[in-house]
Amino acid sequence: MSRTSKAGTYTVVMTAIILAILILANVFVLSAPSKYTKLDMTSLQLYTLSEVTESALPEIKEDIKIYFLCHGGTDNSGNAMENIPHLTTFLSKYEDLCPTLSVEIIDPVANPTFYSKYSETELGNYTLIVESAKRFKVIDFYDMYFYYVEGYGNIPYQEYA
Repeated sequence: MSRTSKAGTYTVVMTAIILAILILANVFVLSAPSKYTKLDMTSLQLYTLSEVTESALPEIKEDIKIYFLCHGGTDNSGNAMENIPHLTTFLSKYEDLCPTLSVEIIDPVANPTFYSKYSETELGNYTLIVESAKRFKVIDFYDMYFYYVEGYGNIPYQEYA
């Protein structure tokens, strides 16, 4: 074997090893809980769960299912919900902390009768349905957020927008 063919073989083998290491690292990072992969860099810690929430979620023994109504559903990477990262961040953190909680994304366009057992009226986009064996609660997207205006207090998001 000549010197150039040895160098070429060495280069190919090292490239294959480095690629394998990068692929394994990528798989490891993608499977890690969001607690380690999504850091809250906001000055007000907007994406950080409170200590009370972090201690309460693991204590839940009842199976809980959160249905997230999202027009268009999601692809395998979850990119369909990029316009509301705060909500999807919290849902993934809840799911990571509570082994009995699971989140399922429902496309109401593809499955228009899904929410009929929870509501007689059509539910809006980004609505959450939290269900356990005993009960359920429908939480509209606009009920989750409010603006605080000095002199007026809390104003629901829908009235402000």
